[in-house]
Amino acid sequence: MKLLKRNSSEVKTSIGVLGAIATTKRMVDVVREISFDDVRDEAMRPPSMLVLAATTDEAERIARLLTGNSDLNGVTVGTLDTEVWSRAQYDAIVVNDPEMSAKSQQYVTAGASSGTWEPVISVSHLPFGRSEAEHTRAHLAANLGDRVVSFARHFPAFRGIAITAIVNESSTANAQFAFVANIPSLLPVVGGLLSAGADMIVLTKNQLMMVYKIAAASGRALDDQHAILREMVPVVGQGFLWRTAAREATTMLPLAAGTIPKVAIAFTGTYALGRAAEVFYRFGKKPTKAQREEFVAQARELLAKLPFGKREKELIESAAAD
Repeated sequence: MKLLKRNSSEVKTSIGVLGAIATTKRMVDVVREISFDDVRDEAMRPPSMLVLAATTDEAERIARLLTGNSDLNGVTVGTLDTEVWSRAQYDAIVVNDPEMSAKSQQYVTAGASSGTWEPVISVSHLPFGRSEAEHTRAHLAANLGDRVVSFARHFPAFRGIAITAIVNESSTANAQFAFVANIPSLLPVVGGLLSAGADMIVLTKNQLMMVYKIAAASGRALDDQHAILREMVPVVGQGFLWRTAAREATTMLPLAAGTIPKVAIAFTGTYALGRAAEVFYRFGKKPTKAQREEFVAQARELLAKLPFGKREKELIESAAAD
């Protein structure tokens, strides 16, 4: 009997070692497959922003306040009566008009019915100070899409809000994918085979891409991609191994009961990793234990606000109640 127990223990240990090796190999394969070329090209392409105000001097002041730069590289300034013949040349247009003139009102509805490219437009009718600048940056960051990385890279004042947008978007996307990826596992026998491991690979790719975007947004040199990968792999790799263990644990739960833990793992892990990457790339420091704990606490608060449908909301609320 003792021999059988020892053999059983040895088999479990061997399986665990083989599982770790297989997981590590998948991690290496993921890193080899991923390409950051599109993100790098988008980040390196300078942003183009138009700022209009009552006077040119006021437009210049607003531009410096918005970007955090003393120079106006990437920014065109003008007065409210400036004729803009081609809006498509700009990524964003910011208009400050406390008098609420008819000219500035045209920008409010610009592009609403147009099928052509239209920049992100922000029109303000308040005196433009620091508070209005923060509000405008938040609006732009939420609507710039992939261009937000370039804005953060070239305009220092955009970095905080842009990285927040990147982390929130990546965390939500991973959580939503974790939910959808778990649906096949509800099918008897076949479901487990379909979903096994695939979700972790996609989540890891998304995390790698998120960290690279944060590095690019923070002004990190992008010419040496291998150097950035060497920085990212140990951190993301630890998360990969952790998710493997957590995923296996959730498979012990009956049917849909394992769904919510997987969503929480995907969201919380991605969010905490993104915030840690921000500390490293923006401030050149490793996050402290207290900071890491704070990142996890923030993720838990945001988790309940995920934009799921009614059925998913009911599952999350039920899991929270239990």
